[in-house]
Amino acid sequence: MERLKNIDDKRIVFYDGGCGFCNSSVQRIIDKKKKTFYFTAIQSDFAKEFLEKQGVKIDMTTLYYWEKGKLFDKSSAVIRIAKDMKGLYPLIYYFGILFPKPIRDYIYLLVARNRHKIKSSHRVSPKKDGEELFIDYKK
Repeated sequence: MERLKNIDDKRIVFYDGGCGFCNSSVQRIIDKKKKTFYFTAIQSDFAKEFLEKQGVKIDMTTLYYWEKGKLFDKSSAVIRIAKDMKGLYPLIYYFGILFPKPIRDYIYLLVARNRHKIKSSHRVSPKKDGEELFIDYKK
């Protein structure tokens, strides 16, 4: 993909495309973003190939975030994404870094294990001007 030519300079969110909670979170990121994010479902061929190259064995309960050449997962991904959003979302980053990763990840996993109960399944349908943000988007 041409728009991902310099992938080390990009911000890419890898999310569970079959999860309603995850899809609504992607929509929230799009609505509140300060910087450009790209999105791809973990189930996509791009995600599988990319994450494998990073030495990652994909876990469907894990959010992955590629930010300028570094890969973050679980709570670290959440707080790094929040840092580049509008409104009060950056507070999640500044508050989150005060806690050790094992504690943050424990809370993350509680939410991740119950995400299908929190919000039923639906797929993100990007607005016409947002389709370019989805790496593997097919109409």
